[in-house]
Amino acid sequence: MIEVVFEKDRYHTIGTMERWCAENIGLGGWVYGDPDDWEEGKRKWAITSIFGRTTFYFKDDEDATMFTLRWT
Repeated sequence: MIEVVFEKDRYHTIGTMERWCAENIGLGGWVYGDPDDWEEGKRKWAITSIFGRTTFYFKDDEDATMFTLRWT
């Protein structure tokens, strides 16, 4: 699992990033902790946020790389 973290200065773009992930990577979304459905193949990415720090999680290296190149 690969993590990409953003601080509160990027909070206004999280919705756009979420839509981009859905369109370009596939199934994913908000979770309350570490995603536990990776192995079942249900989710390819996930988001958590607490105290202004938002973390995107990616199951596959290729998806994390594509996201990082687009958003960082």
